[in-house]
Amino acid sequence: MLRKKLCIILIVIIGITSTVLPVSAAQLPFVQDIAIYSRLLRQVQENSLNSACIRLDGRCLFKLSATDSELLGDRINEIQKRFAQVSADSLAVPDSQIEVTVKPNGNLQDLYITVGDRSERLFTVTNIDAEANDVGVPVRTRQLEFAIEQGLQTAKKSDRPNICASR
Repeated sequence: MLRKKLCIILIVIIGITSTVLPVSAAQLPFVQDIAIYSRLLRQVQENSLNSACIRLDGRCLFKLSATDSELLGDRINEIQKRFAQVSADSLAVPDSQIEVTVKPNGNLQDLYITVGDRSERLFTVTNIDAEANDVGVPVRTRQLEFAIEQGLQTAKKSDRPNICASR
C-alpha cells in the first residue's frame, strides 16, 4: 500500500513538473531573463581580453593582448626582456641603424628588430592582438612595426638614458 502511494505521488510530481512548470515559467519573463543574462555573462567572461604594455623609457610603447592574464604576463615579460636587449644595443651605438622587419609565420606574423648586424625575433602578432584593436593581423603588424620604429627613434634622440621597465 505504501509503495502504491509513493508511486502515485511520484507520477503526480512528474506530471506537474512536466506540464505546469514550463507554462508558469513562460509567464514569468524574469526567469527567462536570468537564464539569458547568465549565458551572456559566461560568454563575456570567457571572451574577455586582457592587455598589457611593452614599455620604453617608462612609457607604454604598445599593448599586446591575451585571454589568459597569467599567459599574458609571461608573454609580456619575455618580450620586454628581448626588447630591452635590442633597445639597449641600439642606444649604445649612436649611429646604429634600426630596422623592424616582418616575417610570415603561418597565418600570423613575426616581428624582428635588427640593430647593426644583430637580428632578434621580438614576438608573434596573434589573432587576439589584432582582435583587441578591431583590425586584422597584417594591419596590427604594420601598426606595431611603426610604433616600435618610432619609439626607438624617439628614445635614441632623447638625451635621457634608456629605461626599459615591464608593465
